[in-house]
Order: sequence, then C-alpha cells, then structure tokens
Amino acid sequence: MARDAPKEVAPRGLRIAKGSEGTRLAPSGRAGYYTGKGTRPRLTSPLRSGVSEEYSARVPSSHPRRGPRNWTSFVALPVAHVGITGDGVFMSAMRFFYVCTAFSCAVIGIVDHRASEAVTLNQPGYVLSPFAAIPSPSPADIQVAGAGQLYLAMGSDIRRVTANGIVEAWSAAPAISLTLIPAGGAYGAGASPCNCILKMEPNGSYSTLHQDALAWRWIALSPDGTLYAVVSGANVGLYQIDRSTGQPSVVVAGGPGPGGIGFYEDMDFGLDGKLYTLGNLDGTISGWRLFRLDGSQFTPVATPPHGGFDLARGPSGVLYMTTSFDYGSGYPVGELWIIDTASGAASLLASTDTFHFGFTQFTAVGYDPGTDRVYVAESQGQIWEITKAAVLTRAESWGALKARYRGGQVAPPASKN
Repeated sequence: MARDAPKEVAPRGLRIAKGSEGTRLAPSGRAGYYTGKGTRPRLTSPLRSGVSEEYSARVPSSHPRRGPRNWTSFVALPVAHVGITGDGVFMSAMRFFYVCTAFSCAVIGIVDHRASEAVTLNQPGYVLSPFAAIPSPSPADIQVAGAGQLYLAMGSDIRRVTANGIVEAWSAAPAISLTLIPAGGAYGAGASPCNCILKMEPNGSYSTLHQDALAWRWIALSPDGTLYAVVSGANVGLYQIDRSTGQPSVVVAGGPGPGGIGFYEDMDFGLDGKLYTLGNLDGTISGWRLFRLDGSQFTPVATPPHGGFDLARGPSGVLYMTTSFDYGSGYPVGELWIIDTASGAASLLASTDTFHFGFTQFTAVGYDPGTDRVYVAESQGQIWEITKAAVLTRAESWGALKARYRGGQVAPPASKN
C-alpha cells in the first residue's frame, strides 16, 4: 500500500468475497504485492507463508458512481492489527475492505470493529476499549441514562445500547438530537427529517410536540426543567419550548456573529447549571467559540482550536467535544477535546487514524457521571469507551517500615505502664 493517502474512494455497490488472512496489498506492478487485473485478481507475496488466493468482486456496470476509472481489483481480508511501517502496511485479525486501481489502493469499509488502533489516546491516564458495534450511519447524538444505557439519535430512529454493549431498537422517532427526561423518556429535534420537536415516552412511543418550516437542530433540557432548542438556517437562534403546548419563544435571536450572522452547533448544561453551546461567528476556523448563556445573551468562554460539533457534560466543570480537522492532507482527522469551562483551556483527548480506517470521524460523544466513562461514536460503526486508568499503589515493604520506625519517622506505640 502506498504511503500517500488515497485520492479516491470506491463506488458503492461492490460485492467482495472472503479474503485471505495476512496478505499484503499495494498497487499492481510493485515487487512483493498482488498482481492481476479484472474481477478475479490474484494476490501474491503474503506476510505469512502459504497465502495466495483468488477473489471475486465486481462493480455493476450500470452503477451511477462507477466513474471514469476502471476499478480493476477488489479485495477483502481479515486483519486485527494495522500499523504503518516505512514501506507500507502490516496487518493481522480484523476485517477490512480495500479497493485498488492500477495506481492506488483505498480503504472503503470495515466489517469487524475490534482494533483500538482506529483511535489514539493523546493523554496519559486513560484506557480505550471498544464498547458496541453500531449500525450505519453513525449517530448524530449520544445521551447516557442513569442505568448506564446509551440512547443514540440515528436520524431515522433511536437506538438504545445496554450497559453490556447490546444495541437494540427503542423508538421510531426521526430525531437527530436528544435530551433525556429524568423521569423517563426524552425530547428530540429532527431538522431535515421532520422540522419538528418530538417527545418520546419511556417505552419509545413518540408524538410531535411542535412542527413548522424551521430546521430544529439541537435540543437540551435544563436541570430546572426548561426545554431549549436551536434552529439552523432561516430564523437561526436559541428558543425556549413550552413543554405543554410546544410553543417556541425566542431567547437569543440570530447567530452569534456580528449582526446575527454565524451558526450554532450542539449544546449541553454544565455542572454550574448554565447552558453551553458551540457556535461559529463567521464561518471561519478562527470564528469558533464555546458560549455560555447568561440571561438572554451568549458569552464566549473558550475558543476551540479546531471547531466543534457534538458536546457532552463531563466531570469537574469540563465539557467533551467532538470535531474534525484537516492537517493538510485533504483527509480530516476526527478529534475528541476536553474544554474547561472555567479557564477556557482546551486539550486533545483522542483522535482517529483516518489513513487506513476509511477517513474515520467522531460523530457523537456522551458521558456517564455514575461510572466516569466517556463514550464516543466513530463513523466506521463503533462506539468506544474511554475510562480512567487504574492507579497502582505499591505497598511499603516490612523492612522499609522498620527502617522508618527506627529512624524516628513513625512514633512508637504508647507504653502501657
């Protein structure tokens, strides 16, 4: 596989047969790589002995995205560890789909999701582990219930993930943003699916609380029971929603920029009870801010270095934030940041490896205060769990204790006389 990031992705609609474990891939014609063209390429030069098999794959000639290139070779192989070396890629036990032309190879999808190399932790003291495999597309929002369950806003419906990572259907509500009701159920916003505010009951049944022509994009329920929602596009702004009638009333009109320009992203309440929202002043990378609602106006409290999309309250006055950023390769990297609402400091907690993982992005983040766990969804169909690493303490030896005792650092027991 070439070192440079691929410049194309494969069209959809291809069918790939079972692959061969441990086979190395790269453009045709190079020593130590596969050879052959057409729909039955032959793979050679395996990393492990005895691997040389044929694969059958095809793209329908009528496929609208087949494009001008002749996609000659398609392969799928099981791998579990992927790493970049000086001369290419080495692999062993997790399954990927690769597609190759005469000039380049590109990752186009993942069948299994067990390799933690998809995400890199950028701070010490944390542990990363896979939590649940999720359907495609990935959720736009994650909310965590008190029982350790996750609720995923998929756009077309809402999925629930049990505490042991089992994904199940919960509601047919077309929500792209969620906020949970402490007594059970949830409210949702469904911008393009329905232009509506929805209410879900504890059993997943739902009703429309409000509907109009506006793009209701984000929603949040305050600790005191006030329901807020953000509109994107026309009539952008922050609104309060009457939980009985569904009637919206303007709290902050317009975007956060001068004259009401700009836009908002996700919002959540901090430990201080204040509403925080991500927003952009003017559409530039330098225009990103984290705002706090003070009365009827937003006050900027932080400048996220790479912008932000989804937001979740964390411990000790911090917020977790997902975003993506292009460092110059043309392929954005997914990032998970920690934002301190008091100081405004931002620190990168985790990032994706987009080169050989299909340009993986983080789509949503949630936090469980009961277990101090962060859950982040990535675009290749995986929810990752991030926990604090256990701190190991070394017991003091008996000899060291005696030495401290004799040295007068530990007071001897009181005399019984």
